[in-house]
Amino acid sequence: MKKDCLRVRAYLGSHIGKKRENQEDNFTFAGKISLLKSEQYLEYQHSLDEPLLFGVFDGMGGLSYGSRASEICAQLCQSYVLHPRFLMEDLKALCIIANERVFNEMRQLKTNMGSTLSLVILYQDQLYLANVGDSPIYLYRAGELITLHEEHTERHLYERLYGPSAKKKKYRLTQNIGMDVREMQMQPYVIQIPLIPGDIVLLSSDGLSDMLSQEVIATHCRQFSHAIARDLIDAALYAGGRDNITLICGKIEKGDEDNV
Repeated sequence: MKKDCLRVRAYLGSHIGKKRENQEDNFTFAGKISLLKSEQYLEYQHSLDEPLLFGVFDGMGGLSYGSRASEICAQLCQSYVLHPRFLMEDLKALCIIANERVFNEMRQLKTNMGSTLSLVILYQDQLYLANVGDSPIYLYRAGELITLHEEHTERHLYERLYGPSAKKKKYRLTQNIGMDVREMQMQPYVIQIPLIPGDIVLLSSDGLSDMLSQEVIATHCRQFSHAIARDLIDAALYAGGRDNITLICGKIEKGDEDNV
């Protein structure tokens, strides 16, 4: 590993929550996907001299259809080969292919199903991200939690008509994986930003962000440790745990020739 290459120390947590009977979240984490257990915790450390893909997918649909939609997204990411010189194009392709596969499965099963998609690629000193839906992606930098994703919901339309809601409110999605592109064009949000040592990247399903304020999430990021995924999930469960909870939290660190 090159001495000046950054590395990531990342932790994953996934929990069914207190209210749901099914786990509809899925993820891609260093080549692994969910086994749909009630509770899972994983960790991964490696240099960023090769592209590294993380993703969180929050399925939607009755019975097992939501879990099937998120599983399709995770399986695609697990098998997809990234191209270091074309990572933005890779992210767009992943969104398009995932949408086609979920939509085709939905037509075959003759039911409604879909998923959100939040993807991050870490490579060298850059972060590439894509999202469809409302599963959040945050960057914790210099004591501040920054929202990186674009929320594809009716929030802005609602607020233009009625003003900001006084309480936390769920808004309908305007985009999701599994859309019929014959009726509406999917427009994934895709950006690239530079990374610096000390950055913390956090992806999650809304089972975390609906339960915890950004201030609380920032406090946990400030105290980043090997237990951060478990601590955040425990906090969300204590706050009510109304939905499935899945999160990936990774800290960017300087490379070390003696620590591969």
